[in-house]
Amino acid sequence: MHELPGVLQLHILQLLDHAALHAAEQVSTSFLALVRQHELWRHLVDTCVAYGNTYNLAHNWKTLACVAQCPSMANQHLLSGIQSFSSADRPSESPANTLTHSHCWMALQMATMDDANDAIRTGERLQHCCGCSVGDSCYWSSSVSTNPNANEFIEYTFQHPCVVSAVQIVPYRVFWHPQSPTYAPKRVHFAFYDEKSIRPQDVLKWRLEPFFATGEFVVENEMKLQEFSLGQKVAIGTKTIMRVTLMGRQQAQTFVLPQTFPNENEHPKYYCCLSYVNVCGVRWKDQKTANVALATSSAMTSNLRVAALTGLAVYFTACYKGLIGQSQRWE
Repeated sequence: MHELPGVLQLHILQLLDHAALHAAEQVSTSFLALVRQHELWRHLVDTCVAYGNTYNLAHNWKTLACVAQCPSMANQHLLSGIQSFSSADRPSESPANTLTHSHCWMALQMATMDDANDAIRTGERLQHCCGCSVGDSCYWSSSVSTNPNANEFIEYTFQHPCVVSAVQIVPYRVFWHPQSPTYAPKRVHFAFYDEKSIRPQDVLKWRLEPFFATGEFVVENEMKLQEFSLGQKVAIGTKTIMRVTLMGRQQAQTFVLPQTFPNENEHPKYYCCLSYVNVCGVRWKDQKTANVALATSSAMTSNLRVAALTGLAVYFTACYKGLIGQSQRWE
């Protein structure tokens, strides 16, 4: 392969995946030089990872490519806190409640329920034990709206630099309300911003420019864990913010309150409530994580990788000779 023109060597390297590019660096110093000169690790990252402009990756493209190969996990506790939010019905119903599993939801996962009525009785009992039915809220609730298409948002910060691939949410079911309704949004949308790119006067605006955004996902009106794949890995820096936009409201309040003022209760009162929000990903642990990813990707031996590279080189050599021969005939 070293006899090939440099431009053909570069074309070969640009076709390689993560594991093969590692192998190419290891078997040839000329390949290593080409990889560094043409930033091929950055090229590989650009094909599979979204990242913001303020993310300092000048010397970390290879590490990011390796981290992105690690399997995403849901137990990494990657979310840190709340940056901002559109509304909350009461101070105790803060979006900060969504950062941890609620006691009632965890207990519901382990409870055995024979039928719908048994589920309602069990849920009401568990939420009384949790405290959320008596004012010790374990969920976030939007403010009331008579518009079933009203939107809300919650912005989350991150604990550590990481790479994420999915977002999980759990809508909240109010077992102590009549008919035990669930107050899920109709759809959900996720967007990622760099904090430095957001001006203070733009924080509450709906139209910000994210470096990555998903389409809209339909949400089931059930108190269960629902996971939404982002469709692409997203690199999270220390200043990255995730905005969760909750679109529409599926459920009106089932309480019939006494009328204090005339016409007060003529229109349905819609709410949106979440019990839990989480991201699936892997922490950025610099070279340690990169080494783990490299070890995981080594199912193919070095000899097999070299054989694959050689086969690809033979193919490109044949193409190259064919082009040379054709150009000579034209002359």
